[in-house]
Amino acid sequence: AYIPVWCGHCPLCTAGDTHLCENMGDLLGWQRDGGYADCVLVPEQCLLFLPDDIPDHLAPLLLDTIGTPAHGLRLAQRVTNHGPVAILGAGPIGLGAVLVAQQLGFSEVHLGEPRAHRLQTGLSLGAHALADNAAARFPIVLESSGVDAARQRALELTAPNGVCVFLGESDTWQINENRAVRRKDFFIARSFYFPIREYTQNLSLLRTHRTQYES
Repeated sequence: AYIPVWCGHCPLCTAGDTHLCENMGDLLGWQRDGGYADCVLVPEQCLLFLPDDIPDHLAPLLLDTIGTPAHGLRLAQRVTNHGPVAILGAGPIGLGAVLVAQQLGFSEVHLGEPRAHRLQTGLSLGAHALADNAAARFPIVLESSGVDAARQRALELTAPNGVCVFLGESDTWQINENRAVRRKDFFIARSFYFPIREYTQNLSLLRTHRTQYES
């Protein structure tokens, strides 16, 4: 089930940005009940076809674990399409981002995560541990935790003319516009979920690295 409920006829829906629908705005399991229910009533247009070669237990990976970071990285590619990527936070979205970044051609992926077992999982997927180096800068930085300290570090790690993508969510957040943030040109992208039109691409990502995603 595609979580954002969309109308299909507003300007954003007709442009393919179903996750940004102007008329609906509800999320299944949030504003609409059923996130942990045995059965959920889902609008037909929110049903995603699952091919026979994708087992049911891997299907949820197509949503936040693959779809959310893949959309964020596609937005980032509008700014730059080269260089190393830094990812802060190694939860399901951050770990998905490690694999998606590699699949999109970013061979050097650096991962920051304070919990050792999550960091080790990311390293086993091919990431490098993000060094605590004040001089380090990255053309693309993805922040997937929603924690203020990680958002602050993400902004500071973004290279001049690079892009910092916020994937993590929180009700409120605060940063300090210090010299590392203020004295450079750079872009900030807030990326929410993904449009349905990217679903076929996300299926391809899961198929080509199924073993790694399953782990």
